[in-house]
Amino acid sequence: MIKNLFKKKSRKDEIIEFKSSIPSLPNIPIKKDILNGEYIIFLLTFAAELKRRIQEKGGKLDAVSQSYLDEKGILDVPCEISIGTKQLFVFLYPQVNNTFAEKYKGIQNFVKKNFKKEFCYYAPDKLNSNVISKSPFRKFLASDLRKVDEIPDGTYAMWWPTEEEKKYSYSKAQNFISQAYTSLNGIETPIFGFFLNSLGFSETINRVSLPEEGFVVAVEGPENEIFLFCVSQEKGISFRFNPKTTSTKYRDNFLKAFSEFVKKGRKELEKDELVLDKHYNHGSISWYKSMEKTTVEEEKKGVQFKGIGITHIDKKNEE
Repeated sequence: MIKNLFKKKSRKDEIIEFKSSIPSLPNIPIKKDILNGEYIIFLLTFAAELKRRIQEKGGKLDAVSQSYLDEKGILDVPCEISIGTKQLFVFLYPQVNNTFAEKYKGIQNFVKKNFKKEFCYYAPDKLNSNVISKSPFRKFLASDLRKVDEIPDGTYAMWWPTEEEKKYSYSKAQNFISQAYTSLNGIETPIFGFFLNSLGFSETINRVSLPEEGFVVAVEGPENEIFLFCVSQEKGISFRFNPKTTSTKYRDNFLKAFSEFVKKGRKELEKDELVLDKHYNHGSISWYKSMEKTTVEEEKKGVQFKGIGITHIDKKNEE
């Protein structure tokens, strides 16, 4: 027994103290084996201990693993906390190096510009502040979408007019939607199969034919925004948003992120010499080009559209 008192701790029991860039915030001890394991386990362990320790100071943990959408990509925020009247983004770095320091400098510029929140980081030691600012954003992933059990009632659309942007023609949305349809031409079945797997509808990733009747599911994206993922043989793969709950900025940023996602996906599939869908050049790309051409021509004549790809959800009247 006395022997055990002097026994050295094993490396896996070694504790690493994570310190905040705000000295008044508590240190968070993390076991080395957790730090060296899966990031999600590390994050959840950190968040649980952070919650316990800031509660002792009258604070609270508001959120874990949030993501925010920008035209440059997606910013991941590991934790959000409140202490008194202060709300803070908490960024977490498992190591101290210039790569993390450069990203944190980029984060500071973005948060100051876009949020009324303070921010800090936790790391085993101080980050180097004498570094250049680098982008903290990452690209959109299919896993950024989560299935929502019930579709909220409302009117959804791929695009709708605003005071600043009254026409679909030459709008940001038109550019991103057009790019997405072009990239999806011939690869809709593998992309649909990929999303079905990511959303939990299937356990494996396979090519899946687009349904004739249409497939509509509500998804939750970055910033907890809820919108529709719509798929059909006629109109292909698209996303539709509720103008009452989704800002045009969010819509355009998401459409940009999705168009870049499928463009990259197409390059990867072409590298693997994937056989294109049998409806290549004759499926939804035909519908989109026809719709786009008609819309542009009618807008030149002065016609104003209430939206593009409008979908009404009213479950009470459907019953």
